[in-house]
Amino acid sequence: MNIVVCVKAIAANIAYPNLVTGESHCLNPYDMFALEEVVALKKSYPDIFITCLCMGPPAALETLTRCIAMGADEAILLSDTAFAGSDTFATSLIISAAFRKLPEIDLIVCGSRTSDGETGQIVYQLAERLSLSCVANVKNINSIVNNIIELEKVKDNAIITYQAELPIVISYNDFCSAIPSVGLLKLKSARKKTIPVWKKEDLTLNKADCGLIGSKTKVLKTTATIKEKDAIVLTGTDRENADKINSLVRERLG
Repeated sequence: MNIVVCVKAIAANIAYPNLVTGESHCLNPYDMFALEEVVALKKSYPDIFITCLCMGPPAALETLTRCIAMGADEAILLSDTAFAGSDTFATSLIISAAFRKLPEIDLIVCGSRTSDGETGQIVYQLAERLSLSCVANVKNINSIVNNIIELEKVKDNAIITYQAELPIVISYNDFCSAIPSVGLLKLKSARKKTIPVWKKEDLTLNKADCGLIGSKTKVLKTTATIKEKDAIVLTGTDRENADKINSLVRERLG
């Protein structure tokens, strides 16, 4: 069974603003959750082959290496200067072109959204472009038997059991709040694998359909609103500043 997990490498300081990772990019937390869930399926279905597909800059190669170390069998990067600035419309076109280049796919898995975009549109657009059924907000995959997948789907405050015929596009509804620990041996082994980089020529795409040119969303103007807040500047000695802070805390606590 061939499963493709769509992943995105995002700026590490966006995903984990309070954590120093030592890397410029990391795996989108929503995609990380999806990948971990699919890798866990291998315990019940050993014949699963997992491909991670990512559209992004060359720096995303390290993120894809970590995906392999986490349990993916292979990874592919879609990277071309022509792809820069793509909105979800152009992005889904590029990714769907990559799917058509891959061997027959049984299941396409996405995270619910990205931490740097928060649109949550790609899963639906991919399903539409590939003429496949789509199930969003998946909580769990119960079984895959005779080309039929049984899912648990979150809807409002209920869990609905849903059955569908493969191939299908799904998205999980949760995310990972912490970066998983990857063993050095697994990471070393993952670095030995070659991750192919596909450009627009490999996908037989026209430049006019990609990037800013091929995007339907146009940013006409951006504005920044700065809200002024009361601030106290501490200019005394360390002892004086500490006393001042303690005094302010006591005032706030009443």
